[in-house]
Amino acid sequence: MKDIILKIMGNGVTPKVPCADGSCNEAGAVGAILGYAYLVIGIVAVIIIIIAGIQYMTSEGEPERTKKAQATITYTVIGLIIATAAAAMIYFVTGAFE
Repeated sequence: MKDIILKIMGNGVTPKVPCADGSCNEAGAVGAILGYAYLVIGIVAVIIIIIAGIQYMTSEGEPERTKKAQATITYTVIGLIIATAAAAMIYFVTGAFE
């Protein structure tokens, strides 16, 4: 299978697939999945903050709409802090057992 992928992608190019060569264990696979999950969380958070910023700018001074946009930004930042703390705890715990 790997040879077919290399022929499709070009000679000398190795696809970067986590644990494709079978050299890692369950912890490595989980780490790769969590890495992608954190990337998605970050991208979604940035998109939500941009949308909330646009809502804030277009609220035209209406208190209800500005409060809603501010709350969205606040909750998104809190969510990012929680995700970062969770990542730090996971890396700390998995590092302690290696």
